[in-house]
Amino acid sequence: MEPPEVDEAALALPKAKDVLQLRQFPVVYRASAKVQQRGMMDGVYFEQTMGRMMLICPLEKTDTELDEDNFKVEMSCWKIVVSKRVAGCDSKLFDQETCGDIHRDLSWWKVDRADAAGINARCLVIHLAKVRHSLWAGPWYPGGLNPHKKLHFPWTELQGPKDILKGLKIDVEALKNIEPGEPEDWNHEISAAMTPEQLCTGIDIRESEGLLQVVIHLDDGALEGATGRVPLEELFAADISEDELSVFLRGDGFQICTGRFTQKVVPEMSAWQIRSVRRKNLPEDCAVKSPAFFNPALRITLTKAKMCVGKWDEIFQDFQHCPFGYPRDRLDWSDRVNRCMVLLPGSPSNKVGKAKRAQALVTRVEGKQDLLLNRVVLLFHLEDKLAWLCESQRVNMHDLFTFLVPCSHQGI
Repeated sequence: MEPPEVDEAALALPKAKDVLQLRQFPVVYRASAKVQQRGMMDGVYFEQTMGRMMLICPLEKTDTELDEDNFKVEMSCWKIVVSKRVAGCDSKLFDQETCGDIHRDLSWWKVDRADAAGINARCLVIHLAKVRHSLWAGPWYPGGLNPHKKLHFPWTELQGPKDILKGLKIDVEALKNIEPGEPEDWNHEISAAMTPEQLCTGIDIRESEGLLQVVIHLDDGALEGATGRVPLEELFAADISEDELSVFLRGDGFQICTGRFTQKVVPEMSAWQIRSVRRKNLPEDCAVKSPAFFNPALRITLTKAKMCVGKWDEIFQDFQHCPFGYPRDRLDWSDRVNRCMVLLPGSPSNKVGKAKRAQALVTRVEGKQDLLLNRVVLLFHLEDKLAWLCESQRVNMHDLFTFLVPCSHQGI
């Protein structure tokens, strides 16, 4: 008797095309917004998502033989300067201010052949990482009133002398030479240095006749700190197949949630976006006092397969998620502004600069242990100017810091 034939196709692993990998947030249009996902401005072609922008600068016919060694690209968090060197002579191609702030250390460039918008030639291609999750009207800042150009004068005693403000100037405001090529260890570069427990405060699962929605609620303060290091678009990732969903932190790989559907969905028709949502079902033990509590959320919308349209008895066969922190009320606007002025008096709205300054507040850490009392003592040495800055803005220094100690439940 011959053995039955084995269906190798049924045993094969699912192909990559069977899994939709969500990595970029598409452009969300508003009815009155005069913006576009791609276009041309001042001879530079651009394409953008909510977290990144690609600039394509066609080279002149006389420059088509030049390579990356003949170009110099300098960036700050708000400015780009491109120069060309030929026969020992430097000439500036353009000196522009970006429409919004950028992550300089996560932006890169190359010289390559591009085929976009009818351009089929060697081009200088620049990839910019946006600081804020938003849509730009174009690559360049309109007009001459860029906030980064503001000069600060000590009109009152609380504003501090000019030498102190100058000493607090951060590196990201200055131009830095950017070497060509994409970063090799990209996952290490986009690490947010946070766990899902710090970022996520809960999950809501909803359905209609034809759609499923998975809403992951996020902590506003933790998200603000994480996006000071990496763009929000580089923070999350989702893999969707017809019967499974997996959401995780992109750089670190930490799992946020994973589950297997009871029926089928259409992966290719899935979408996601970051929205501010009103959260009605709050945990019982949380300390939120606001009668209308809003928080940012990652909303994933899935389309049910044709044969599965209608209400499902159960959405997931099995569903697992990380532990969640409690939602918190957002600080008053005046308190947030005062703390920003302590961190960065010269540019309180510069998110990247505040993240850099926050790391610089602690100059040294010492640790010692007491074996008799079975305890560890950590001593954090703070910047000398911090006490004066807190006093000038009437901010309690204790309110600037929080200390989180992960607890291990093993052996308890």
